This record gives sequence, C-alpha cells and structure tokens, in this order.
Amino acid sequence: MKKKSKTLSPIQIARLSSAAPTHAVQEPSGSHGGKLKPLGVRGKRQNKWYEREKALHFIKYPYCALCLLDGIRNDGDRTLHHKAGRKGSLLWERKHFLTTCMHHHRYIHDNTKEALAEGWLVRLPKAEVDALNTEYRNLGMF
Repeated sequence: MKKKSKTLSPIQIARLSSAAPTHAVQEPSGSHGGKLKPLGVRGKRQNKWYEREKALHFIKYPYCALCLLDGIRNDGDRTLHHKAGRKGSLLWERKHFLTTCMHHHRYIHDNTKEALAEGWLVRLPKAEVDALNTEYRNLGMF
C-alpha cells in the first residue's frame, strides 16, 4: 500500500524553516547520506554576514510587503524573500530582499508570472550577477 504524502501547513513550514541550523549545510542527496556538513571559516563568515544583512532589512521593513498592500501590518510569521534568488552574492544583496509572511512567500513562488510582473521576482542579466559576484569576491566573501 502506498503512503499518502502529507501536506504541511504554512505554520509547520515556518517552524521547520526557522529550526534549520545556520552552522551547517545540507549535502546534496546521495553524497554523504544526507548528513549535515559543518561549515568552514568562509561559510561561517558568509552566514554571519547574511544574518546581519537580514536583521538590518527586518529593522527597516518589519512587515510583509504584500500584506501591507491589503492594509494589514503583519510581522508574525515573516520570512525573507530573495527576489533575484540566493545563488552566489545574491544571498546578501539587500536591494533584492522582500519581507513576506509565509503565506505570501508561497504565493509568490506559486504565481511566477504575476510575481515577475509585480516585481516580487526579478530575473537579472548574467553580466549584473557576475559583477555582483566579483564585488563580493573582492570583499573576501567567496
């Protein structure tokens, strides 16, 4: 008999995402049996920088941007959405951060066309991403 997959509620997803350790990264499946690998010096420095940038963003923008469009000031289950993705230096680039609640974060990723039209998701040219990566590499982040 096949097991039914359980759908997680937004609250359960929020709890799981906030419980993720910042001191380790998940190895790609199959490489080490899914065990967590401790971060090196560079990874710890990157995490520290990211946590600082995230905290500064939440101080300036504490409420879900999409809830604010409906006149609601929601900061209860906020999460950080990376409009341009999280690859490389985009992880730290605050101009591409957006405070969202878990519900709206899921909405953005489930409605890509609307999110792109509204600016909640952005596609950056490769040259711009390469320039950002070079800038952060010069700062010693890579």
